[in-house]
Amino acid sequence: MVPRNSNSMLHETWRGFLGRREYRKVLSEAVIRLRIEMYHRCATKIQSAWRGYLTRKYKFNFYARNVYLQALKEVGQCIRERLAEYEADSQEKMEVQLETETKDRLWQWAKANHYRASTFSQPGIYNTRRNYIPDPREGLLRAAGKMLAQECIPSRVKWKEIKRIPPTSAVETPMADRKSFTNSESKLPEIKGPFRPRSAVRRWKQTPITLSLRVLSDYFSLEKARQAQSAEEWINRVHDEP
Repeated sequence: MVPRNSNSMLHETWRGFLGRREYRKVLSEAVIRLRIEMYHRCATKIQSAWRGYLTRKYKFNFYARNVYLQALKEVGQCIRERLAEYEADSQEKMEVQLETETKDRLWQWAKANHYRASTFSQPGIYNTRRNYIPDPREGLLRAAGKMLAQECIPSRVKWKEIKRIPPTSAVETPMADRKSFTNSESKLPEIKGPFRPRSAVRRWKQTPITLSLRVLSDYFSLEKARQAQSAEEWINRVHDEP
């Protein structure tokens, strides 16, 4: 029979062995975990440093990016200048076109209404006494009237063209050539101008004359009315007084 103290010592020794074995396992796992964490931390630092260097040198180089941005700025400035020139040219063309259309429209209006210009005896509708500044439409109508008058004048033969005509008498010239020559010289240009239709002119001629108030009434109607009123007052008096 083993004594009690020996049994206790055996149990303690065995349990100590098992405990130390478990402790070694836990310690080895903890050491491995610490080493892995330390490795990860070092790898993260190395990768961050390398990636930062790689990025700064090859991807986001400050000097290369500065050169690129400067070139991009110059290209943008050149494009803006070209666009500004194109806009100015297009605006100028539009203004010239609009001015030309306005002048043509005003000239056509002046040709159609040239008869409304002022004359020596009768002022026009745009030349009233109330206007202290002359109306530009009046000048436009006068210019249109002069232009139409010049267009209606028959074309004259220039003196150089007359000199080129060979000296031939009327007897030597054949009758057909004489007729064609006289017809070509005496032919007048077509009459131009805005004319009213014949029905409107006939209707205007057939309208009766509208008499004015001075023609319809007597010139001495006021004096006659005063005399009649004074005579009526004289009749209606109760007694006469000098």
